[in-house]
Amino acid sequence: MMCVQVCSTWQAVSRSDPLWHRLTTVIWGRTHRMHASWREEYVYRHQTAQNFRAGRSFYHTLHFDPDSVDNPDGLTCRCLTLSDTHLACGFADGTVRLFDLSTRQLVGTFHPHHRDRFGRFSRAVSGIVITDPRIIFATLDGDIHVAIIDGEPLARTAHLGNVVNDGALVDFTGCGRWWVGLYAGVPGRALHVWDGNTEELAFVNTNLTDPEAVMGWHTLTELTETIGRVRVT
Repeated sequence: MMCVQVCSTWQAVSRSDPLWHRLTTVIWGRTHRMHASWREEYVYRHQTAQNFRAGRSFYHTLHFDPDSVDNPDGLTCRCLTLSDTHLACGFADGTVRLFDLSTRQLVGTFHPHHRDRFGRFSRAVSGIVITDPRIIFATLDGDIHVAIIDGEPLARTAHLGNVVNDGALVDFTGCGRWWVGLYAGVPGRALHVWDGNTEELAFVNTNLTDPEAVMGWHTLTELTETIGRVRVT
């Protein structure tokens, strides 16, 4: 009788959604769920992690019309960003293509306002942030652009880069609250942080990429090795 009581209690506890909510938040960092319950959310994340560790995967080819590309560099993908619902691909000509994860169909193509180049790859996309309904992307010349996922293809320029004073924007990431850029080329200006709500620059500092200053300039004119990555947690 005692065994039955313990088992039934444990069964009830194991089905507690608040428990799975806490586990999912602590282990996987999820604050909102995509599935019917937090237990299903946890199982999905756990299975995905197991597949990653075991090397189990499958792939699909994502299609878009190459005839719409004027510049051959527009066929070179430079970065990827994943959200719960979308995959964004940034190309060397400054274009960002957005795909729906469930259908794997192209749902949006976004272009920046072009200006004078500082090199062949100065327009290349160096990072993308997806915070529904916005998509924010940056290019090596330091420009940051904002578009609405279901909106117009021509993105709005939120920040004009200054390559001479800051160097090349080699990586860009963020969340709904903050955008973070990693620069290389000018001493003491490696890290830039913007307020994602006001789009104003909030912080500039650190010499993390000072040893890679020369390589930072080379990223504007040629394909180089990765200088660094920055993440927001």
